[in-house]
Amino acid sequence: MNLTVLECNEPVVETPQECDAFVGLRVERISDTGRLAALRQPWNALVEDVPFRRWEWLEAWWRFFATSRDQLTVLAVYDVADRLVGLAPWYCHRSPIYGRELRFLGSGMVCSDYLTIFTAPGAREAVTLSIANWLNTTFRGQWDALELEAVVADDPTATELAMRFALAGHVVYRRPALHCWRLELPTEWEEYIKSLSGTRRNMVRKLIRNRFDSGEAKVCWVETAEELNRGLDILRDLHQRRRNTLGQPGCFATPGFDGFLKLVAERFLELDQLRLQWIELNGQPVAIEFDLAGGDVVYLYQSGIEPQAASDRPGWLGAIAALRRCGEDGYRAFDFMRGDEPYKAHWRAQPIALVDLRITAGQPAARVRQIIWRGAQRGKLLAKRVRAAWRERGKSDQHKATPAE
Repeated sequence: MNLTVLECNEPVVETPQECDAFVGLRVERISDTGRLAALRQPWNALVEDVPFRRWEWLEAWWRFFATSRDQLTVLAVYDVADRLVGLAPWYCHRSPIYGRELRFLGSGMVCSDYLTIFTAPGAREAVTLSIANWLNTTFRGQWDALELEAVVADDPTATELAMRFALAGHVVYRRPALHCWRLELPTEWEEYIKSLSGTRRNMVRKLIRNRFDSGEAKVCWVETAEELNRGLDILRDLHQRRRNTLGQPGCFATPGFDGFLKLVAERFLELDQLRLQWIELNGQPVAIEFDLAGGDVVYLYQSGIEPQAASDRPGWLGAIAALRRCGEDGYRAFDFMRGDEPYKAHWRAQPIALVDLRITAGQPAARVRQIIWRGAQRGKLLAKRVRAAWRERGKSDQHKATPAE
């Protein structure tokens, strides 16, 4: 499991140099949707162009995925002039086993990547100090663990918050998560093609020549609300049928996901950040991508292909179309997001290390729940190793079998 544990019994101490410009900060807990709606503009001013950090994404997640066990617990940090200078986009989940866990909005199967605590320029140290102190005083006894899922390993804000808790005597676990994968795009398309392996380079050129340049493959982009409805129907159909052929239920089988994706698609279309495109062969959709733009990066959130058109390489066609358009529109990078599938490296994307951070509250009951949680993690790791061993044994048995067998 490779858990790193940080423990220290020194208190969190504010040093004079770190908070001179942000004295007198106050933390407010936002626990109702009315106040959450009022935060939209100042919230978005803090998020540095990452679409999954925006209010439009995380508010939609709460709307469709919150359960009766969840309590909105967004922490808003204000300066003396009542300006929002920090924000922790959290909710509290009540687990009968692990207790009250603070988690990111957008957690779980939705896979909202690049989440963190948002801060105004220069306010990071003061904001993390204020949040840590607030949780240890005002909110003490009302939480058992803080779970920061899949944060960038060198994210300075999440790392600093974790260290503040470690210095205050809390147990902090840090373990590797799946990577995100990002492709830095050259300025010229041909330069990018040359960076691919010989086999992939030849196939890309062949598909461009025989499918796109010939007009056989048509690329369709969503620009209107009417086109959006059709695009989402295509995405739902191709994604689900592809996943079902792999023995998986598919994202749209999850209650609430359909409504969630439709709402965020409508919101990001209005923001001119939605890049929903599909490929048609002989008038039939064979591949589709749901991408979101933020700053100078395009993020591939979801895709689908026609299982019956595998010989036409629909996944390749979708990737080629998205990457070409990304470069033509002047974006610097294309992010394949979380997951260590081999194809991402084949397109020359590079891994970005992510980690899970779990911080245990200081109360005795919370520490007992932490012991239970750690035991469960060890059990999961053991089960994973057993499954892997059985798979390897199966492969070994296959190699030993004779042709007649």
